[in-house]
Amino acid sequence: MPGNTLKPAAIANAIWSAQYPQLYAKFTTAELLDNFAEFDPLVRRYAADEFAKRPDAREQVGKLIEMSGHADAKVRETACQVLGALKPERALPVLVARLKDKDAWVRVRAAKALRSYGAAAEPQPAQMMKAFIANGSTDANSIDWSNPLRIDNATLAGELFGTLGKQTYGQAEELLYPAVRVGLAQPCGLGGSCLGDFNNGEVRGFLSNLTWDDVQALAPGLVRCAAELPSSDPGGK
Repeated sequence: MPGNTLKPAAIANAIWSAQYPQLYAKFTTAELLDNFAEFDPLVRRYAADEFAKRPDAREQVGKLIEMSGHADAKVRETACQVLGALKPERALPVLVARLKDKDAWVRVRAAKALRSYGAAAEPQPAQMMKAFIANGSTDANSIDWSNPLRIDNATLAGELFGTLGKQTYGQAEELLYPAVRVGLAQPCGLGGSCLGDFNNGEVRGFLSNLTWDDVQALAPGLVRCAAELPSSDPGGK
């Protein structure tokens, strides 16, 4: 038998996963929690969405926070998804901590969860900015092959430079400038566009907050961002 032949258990799980959209509504809360560890990402997404709708979901916030630190990255990711749907205040620092997770998709899910909080994430911009800097690069041509588009940062940029733009700009220059430099050097336009744009001489969005002193300090990144397409976008370097 060839070494790459699927085992019967894997085949059965794949069939079950395909049927999951017709099954999950009948599962108990405990069964949905068990499904957070499933291999199929669609199963995990359906399980998380359904769990968040259950009347007793908020009673499980403590359990979800515990699961966000689980050894299995799939469980951590799915727990972050549910916390983002429920938006409990006490989960904010937990989600910020997951921005430093070793798994890129856990970081993406944590960033999406934080973005769902909107202005309610206001107490956390400094820690979010530190994670944003650590997960990014000021070199626009640098590629992280485990996460080439740096989707975690692209998602987080919408919260930091959009919803929490005033709070972000209000941070000390020692934190603000590195975050803006990383934001300007993002490899995909989705993330870079969150800082704003230039149109007929008018600056819009977060960048409109910059003073002349800020512009001078950030000039190389601003010029590069205006002159070049992001490296992963069509036509980019």
